[in-house]
Amino acid sequence: MMKVAVHAVDGKMGQAILRLISEQDALTLGSGFVRNGHAWAGESIAKHTGIDVGTVRATSNHDQFCAAGDVVVDFTRPEATLALLSVCRKQRKPLMIGTTGFNHEAKKWIEDAARDIPIILAANTSVGVNVLIEVSRQVAKALPFKNWNVDILDIHHKHKDDAPSGTALRLGEAVAEAQESDFDARMVYPYQQRRGADDIGFAVMRSGEVVGEHTVYFTSDKERIELSHRASDRVIFAQGALQAAAWLVDQPPGLYTMADVLGFN
Repeated sequence: MMKVAVHAVDGKMGQAILRLISEQDALTLGSGFVRNGHAWAGESIAKHTGIDVGTVRATSNHDQFCAAGDVVVDFTRPEATLALLSVCRKQRKPLMIGTTGFNHEAKKWIEDAARDIPIILAANTSVGVNVLIEVSRQVAKALPFKNWNVDILDIHHKHKDDAPSGTALRLGEAVAEAQESDFDARMVYPYQQRRGADDIGFAVMRSGEVVGEHTVYFTSDKERIELSHRASDRVIFAQGALQAAAWLVDQPPGLYTMADVLGFN
């Protein structure tokens, strides 16, 4: 039975993962993390969440947290992920990262840690979203980008911190990779002037309680292709995260994505 260490159990994603763990015979909760000073620290996770995950108590100690799991699943904030990263590396624990919003320096630290442990860095753990990324890649490869404009619409709830979302950026990166071009040179957000022919433009909405919507537009002078994914329940991200975690425990050190989990690479 695989023991999953969930970082952190007080968040919406953490609790969605707990519910799925409680429903699966092949999985058990190894440990659950909460920040220092949290009211749950040292207390029963089941008591506070109402989810049947046994007698596991929440901890604010990263060493204890990592030691109790076969694989660590992280949905937090970049600074919390980076604090966890060195402990996972020291203990040689596989790490499934669902957190987004990392800057270039933070990504370098993750890449460096992946020399010692297997890490999945997922912009989005939904299987459907990752199919969208792969389909967008294939469409982009088929179209001469000099004749087709590319735009990505990203809609999320009003509480989301990063914009564009990690998923939107990953979609743009996939398009640029397929067209053998430099994503950083082509990305435009927000538009402040007329678009260039090579631009990958981003539009962002943060409103209400939208779980997540992404649409990729390929537009020529006479036609338009729209590829969309709409999430209505966070459980899809938890399902994908646990599928990825189960895959990751058997992998050698390296940096992986959901495309590897799903066999696209």
